[in-house]
Amino acid sequence: TQPQGQPAQGGGTFAPPPTITRNHQLYDVSSDIKLLQQFLNAHAFIVAPVGPGSPGQETDFFGMKTYQALVKFQEANNLPATGYLGPMTRAALASMSTITVAL
Repeated sequence: TQPQGQPAQGGGTFAPPPTITRNHQLYDVSSDIKLLQQFLNAHAFIVAPVGPGSPGQETDFFGMKTYQALVKFQEANNLPATGYLGPMTRAALASMSTITVAL
């Protein structure tokens, strides 16, 4: 397995950082959550391996699996690992640029 936050073997292009302007927490429903899940999945913080929240099947629901993936992202980026999508985490997401990995 690859380390959290690292590209899958073979390389590829990661999704650009989402533009999320509102705070979100467990059980919220918003189109922002789908953007967050897409970003997390693209950056190896997998929300779910299969089913809702999995790559290609992201949802608008901030459930426990989104919470757990967000905590892993926060830990990997030296942020308070609260699972809350607040100003500090949104700033970290916004500061990330698209990464292209050579094969």
